[in-house]
Amino acid sequence: MGDLALNGVVDLVGEDFVLDFKTDQTMHPEHHQFQLWAYSRAMGKPNAYLAYLRHDHLHPFEAGALQDFDHQAKALVSKLMSGDLTPKAAHHNCGICPYGEICSEALDPGVVSG
Repeated sequence: MGDLALNGVVDLVGEDFVLDFKTDQTMHPEHHQFQLWAYSRAMGKPNAYLAYLRHDHLHPFEAGALQDFDHQAKALVSKLMSGDLTPKAAHHNCGICPYGEICSEALDPGVVSG
């Protein structure tokens, strides 16, 4: 994307989709949405799927959802490339961020937003 190189390995490429295998304890497809978006765009495939092996579940990211991610990804990359590293506190972000203990913006994991 512009001057930013994204690297990754697609687990499976089909006729009109990419698929990534996950062995996560819990299913959180939002944690992987940009990874699947990048794979679909790099491979020129309109659909992407997460296969949660521990849960025997296939989560789809269909063409419409991936198109919505186009704008979000471009905005994220633009902020990153401009040096804007301001954290975006949200429970799904803070819950997986390794910097939670030192981040002044981190949300308390025990507090559930409504």
